[in-house]
Amino acid sequence: MAKVAIKYDNIVPYGGIFYAMNEFKRAGLDKLVDGRLNLRCANYGYQYSDIMLALFCIYLCGGDHIEDITTILNKYLSTAPDARIPSSDTIARGLKELSAMSIAYTSKAGNVYAHDPAMKLNSLMLDMALLLGLMKKGQGIDVDFDNEFIPAEKSDAQYSYKKKRGYFPGVMTPGPLIIGIENRQGNSNVKFEQVEELTRMLDNIENHGLYVRMFRADCGSFIKELVEELFLRTETFYLRASSCADRRQMYEQCKDWRHTSVNGQEMDVTSFEFTEFLSDWHLRLVVQRTKMDAEQGERFLPGME
Repeated sequence: MAKVAIKYDNIVPYGGIFYAMNEFKRAGLDKLVDGRLNLRCANYGYQYSDIMLALFCIYLCGGDHIEDITTILNKYLSTAPDARIPSSDTIARGLKELSAMSIAYTSKAGNVYAHDPAMKLNSLMLDMALLLGLMKKGQGIDVDFDNEFIPAEKSDAQYSYKKKRGYFPGVMTPGPLIIGIENRQGNSNVKFEQVEELTRMLDNIENHGLYVRMFRADCGSFIKELVEELFLRTETFYLRASSCADRRQMYEQCKDWRHTSVNGQEMDVTSFEFTEFLSDWHLRLVVQRTKMDAEQGERFLPGME
């Protein structure tokens, strides 16, 4: 005979999120958010900490849109003790209140591109990481930087070379964390004003008592002015150099290759003195080659350190 399971009324879907909601307050994140962003309402209205917690709940519960909190999640989240769950309209208004003025850059061709540094929120992001013990003051961190295209059909989204409309923010990460993000229009070239963008991120890191020990980025960051900045502000940096047909003959003539394995991929590596610019800084151009199909020949991937 089959057993009948009794479902109690106080058991709800997404109940596991209650532990995350409790931890948000226990760790003091609510007080930190309201202290850094200031109180949104003088009375019993929703504060920025309520809005941020609601956003966390949406995405931790698998939601894709802010509206999910009103259409799906609210009836479950509101059963949590002392729950204060704002509507999707309140969340949208709160986020709009936190928006800052964009920086308008004009290119040599006369095109205008908007960048959104969001320094207050970037500073808060590092404050939260320090409060949670994910990083400690005085710590040297190894970071990666890249521009990540995010498709979007919003009214201000621009058409990109990715063949879609969207945004192209620059993102800095030490492992799984995000410690810096600056939005830019999708049609903005990744190298355009990147030096200023990264300088703001590095300043924010240093202002929080941290420093960048190692910096890594792809060829979108292969910029002379950025190399100068990284040379002075990091212990080590690695940039993927732009491909150059003029150097291929130098690679092909080189006999001093060393075989190695990187992330399970077999390859040969060598290095040359880099003299294209800043020749007295003793930078090195590291080249790796991998064996491919006979029709494709050898593939050379240069990078600078």
